[in-house]
Amino acid sequence: LFKKGGMSLLYLGVHPKTGEHVIIKVLLPQYLKNKELLTRLVNEARILGLANHPNIVKFYDLGQWENGLYIAMEYVRGVSLRQFIKKNVLTHKRALEIVLQVAYALLHLHSHGVIHRDVKPDNILLTESGEIKLVDYGISQLVEPVEGEQITKKMMRMGTPYYMSPEQMQKPFKVSYGSDIYSLAVVAYELYLGQPRFGVVQPSLLPRGLKRIIEKALQIDPAKRYADIIDFIADITEYFRTLDAPKKEEEEVSDEIFELLENTRLWLLPSRTPHWPELEVGIALRTGSIFEGLYLDFLSFSQTKYVILWASAFRSGFDSMARCALLRGIVRGTKTHAQNGKQLLQEINRALCEDPINEKMNLALLILDAGLGLLSYTACGDLVTSLYSLKAGDTAPRVLEAQNPPLGSARWLSGSR
Repeated sequence: LFKKGGMSLLYLGVHPKTGEHVIIKVLLPQYLKNKELLTRLVNEARILGLANHPNIVKFYDLGQWENGLYIAMEYVRGVSLRQFIKKNVLTHKRALEIVLQVAYALLHLHSHGVIHRDVKPDNILLTESGEIKLVDYGISQLVEPVEGEQITKKMMRMGTPYYMSPEQMQKPFKVSYGSDIYSLAVVAYELYLGQPRFGVVQPSLLPRGLKRIIEKALQIDPAKRYADIIDFIADITEYFRTLDAPKKEEEEVSDEIFELLENTRLWLLPSRTPHWPELEVGIALRTGSIFEGLYLDFLSFSQTKYVILWASAFRSGFDSMARCALLRGIVRGTKTHAQNGKQLLQEINRALCEDPINEKMNLALLILDAGLGLLSYTACGDLVTSLYSLKAGDTAPRVLEAQNPPLGSARWLSGSR
């Protein structure tokens, strides 16, 4: 016995002519005389017999044994996508490659008048060689079924609710090719995000180009959906090509995430200076990518002692802004019990070293003591290494240098004064 299903048993056998392993599907003993399930088994064999495609499991035989009927089909070495994505992460390109392979399998089925009716990650096998096989045609439907062998009303309602189109849920006899397209769009959404969503689909989480495709495929009204799977394939293929094209990083994220990142950047880079009676402060920020992780802050230790802090993530990348947000939390938390700038740096460094994510940060710190008329400066990492100071009446600026390791290192040196 290879596997036990809800209504059938799968045995691993050997093809008598080729010697290849095959899967032999029979009904469970309690269903051997069930006419409805026998009709379903014959229907599955007929549909598999019509298909001849590399992304569809091969059909070998429909036969009879002492206790009923059996189907012999190709044995696929691999795992279902459901199992795979539980333990592995697909790249966005690989997710779309899989979606396209399933779409081509559906195109082949649709060209033979077959609606699969149960497209879901459990019925998509990823082979050891990386190919895709669409399986389980037990509730598949011929658009024009053979007279006398139409699947019953009860059978027509079978499927997986999370992936079923609205018409398949509400009017089982009204399914169409668009119903398969709807199900594949839900699968595409889950694969792209890398986790099951249990029927909760939010296209706003997808990049803009892909969002438009998925939204169209998930239209409640079938008439507003893709009329043909080939149109869905064309749009997915076109979007797939853009993944290799040079473009702005901002175009790679969804509208919702883009707005979140923009709000976070405004939070990390304040547009207004603080009101410090003893000092006049101005800031100028260059326009850059929304993904650029930078953090600017203004802190006061007393009525005359102030700190201006400027930081960036040690490593660039999509999540650099999140690392800066982490640093902001550390700074604001340690500031409450630090007495001066040096203690602040020590506390920040200690917190970064102890944090399990083991993050390093570039940081420049300017300490202004208006009461004593002193200016102190230090820099850790390579964000900024020099500070230029120009006194009233001077013609040349004074340069303050600092060459310290990034914060989060085991040790770092104090800066110049």
